[in-house]
This record gives sequence, structure tokens and C-alpha cells, in this order.
Amino acid sequence: MPIGTHYSTSLNRQDRYAQIANGGANRERTPSMMTLNNNLTTNMTGLENLLTLLYTLMQQISGQTFNTPQQPEPQPAPQATPPLSDTQYDQQFRDNLLKNIGEVGDGWEFSDKLVELPNSALNQPETRQYRDTQGKRQQETVLERNNYWEVVQRGADRHLVMRETDNAGQAVKPSEALQDIFAHRENYQFDCATPMRLLNLKATLDTVGADDFDQHSGRLQLSSWYDQHDNSRFDGGFISSVRTAEAGTINVKDKTNNAGETALFDPGKGDKLTPGNVYYFDLPGDTSSERQGWNAVYLGTGNNGSHQFWSSSIGEVAVNFANNGWIASAGFDDYYLGAAVSAPNTDRLRSWDTTRG
Repeated sequence: MPIGTHYSTSLNRQDRYAQIANGGANRERTPSMMTLNNNLTTNMTGLENLLTLLYTLMQQISGQTFNTPQQPEPQPAPQATPPLSDTQYDQQFRDNLLKNIGEVGDGWEFSDKLVELPNSALNQPETRQYRDTQGKRQQETVLERNNYWEVVQRGADRHLVMRETDNAGQAVKPSEALQDIFAHRENYQFDCATPMRLLNLKATLDTVGADDFDQHSGRLQLSSWYDQHDNSRFDGGFISSVRTAEAGTINVKDKTNNAGETALFDPGKGDKLTPGNVYYFDLPGDTSSERQGWNAVYLGTGNNGSHQFWSSSIGEVAVNFANNGWIASAGFDDYYLGAAVSAPNTDRLRSWDTTRG
């Protein structure tokens, strides 16, 4: 029965009863106020019951329970990741550096030109202007080029300089340019020092992340130990220390050192071997040839007690030292371990790691 029919029928019934009670008198009679209130209450109760029934049926059909919408609770603001301690930065950098060494195998093919892009020479070298570290305009010559890098001649030195835009005209990111050197090692050749700088940059990238690395590293320039990011210029991005020796104080197979060559590694003077540090094997009496020394990362001790080092174009080398000294009897024959060490620069890592803080 449609809603409202019951109410109108009740009124008709009341009129009819009233007419019978008055002997069928043919006159209009208005229902009493009490009667109207009772009927209204009855009909409203019925309407509420019907609505409740419809609501229940809707829940059963949909399989859902309809609740009053709740306001979402306010979410706390995201908290910045706290910065690392010096010890944590130091360890993460070393871990990343050693991981990268494990991934590059023997590293890059050796070149006595410091930096080289094989099969990428320009048909006609290009001469242009650049600003040196003092902001003065100088002239450089572009010799080789690939999608990310150019080899330029600046005076007597060759530098691998990151391009500002790639072949498609897109801006080059430092992180992507660096990744290309590691991913396509066959396209790059270096001396034994430049890979130490590369490993420093890659471990820094892996420690602070690509965004912070791209923000702080600028237009990368690579050439041996050259470091564009501080005043020392030739520490490869590490914290480096070197002790030198007087001439003739170190003898290896009847060859003696020249003045200014590194002193012999000496634990009694605070020298120690730490995995992830870079060391130097010096050839006494040679300060000019490409064989004058080898930069090598210390990996740790081997199962046979030998000391494991890594050098680019050679790979991992097991070194034994003669008579408990620091002259190599195997591994880097004719060389001695010099008092030169390069360790992680935690101050730089912290200053570049702006997202974490």
C-alpha cells in the first residue's frame, strides 16, 4: 500500500462514523484534535518502521554497512632522516668503494695519456675559451668526445671534462655521466691515479644519493688526482697524507730512492692498513716514467696471510712483504709500500648529504 493512503482512508472512515452517530444527518463534521494527533503518531511510527526496513534491505543487497563518514585523522609531518655520524659516513663510503671495486673487475685499460676516449677523436680539434680556478679566461683544445665527456688539452695536461649537454641537446647530469664511465668501461682509458678519483666520486654518489650529488658536484673534471672541489686540488677527493724520505734512505734490489719520494710505510709512525684506504707503491729512483708507482686500494688480508690490494688495469693483487718489512717480495715486485694514504672525507660527505639532514 502506498505511503499516505492509510492516513487519507482513516479520515474518510472517521467522517463516515460521525455521520452514523448523528442519525445520518447530512452535515459536515471536523475530526477532533486528539483524533488527528493519534493518527499522525501512528502513521509516523509506521513510516519510521518502513524506512528502517528499507535501510536494512539496502545493507543486505550491497553487502556493506553504512556508517557515518569519519574525518581522517591528521597525519604528522614527515620527519627528516637524521644525519649520520662521522663513523657511519666513513663506513658507508668504504663499503660502497669496495663494492664498486668488486663490480669493475680489473677496472679500465691503462693509458699513459692520463685520460683517453678511444675511437672518439674529433676529425678537427676545436679550440675554445674556459675559465680557470682563478676565474681567468684560458684557451683549451677539445680532442675527443662522446655523449657525456670531452677530452681537452689545457697546456701540458689532459682533462676529461663533463659536457654541459649531450648529443641530443639534453642537460648532462653528473651522476649519469659518472655512471656511464662505470657501465661502459671499454669506452674509457686512464692512468693508475684517475681511477682513484673515479672510485671516490662513485662512493660519494652511492653514499649521499643522486640528487645531492648532482646538486653539489658541478661540472666534473678528471685528470689524475685532480680534485676541483677543494683548495688542495690534488687529493682525489680524499683526506690524504704523505711523508717523504731523504735521498738514498730506501734500498730495493740495489735501487735507492730519490729525494722527495715517499718514505717507507712504518706502523711505528702511525701508519696502518685499513680496507677502503688508498696507498702507493713506489719504485725507488724513478720519478718520471709511467712505472714510477702504483696507486692501490687496500682490500684486506687473504686466506694465506697475504695483503690484498686493487689497482686499475691490474685488478686484485696479493702482496707479500719481505722479512716483515714493507718491501714487496710478491705482487708489486721491485716496489715498496710508501707512507702515503688517502682516507674518506667525511666532512664533504656530510656537507653534500643535505637531503638526509
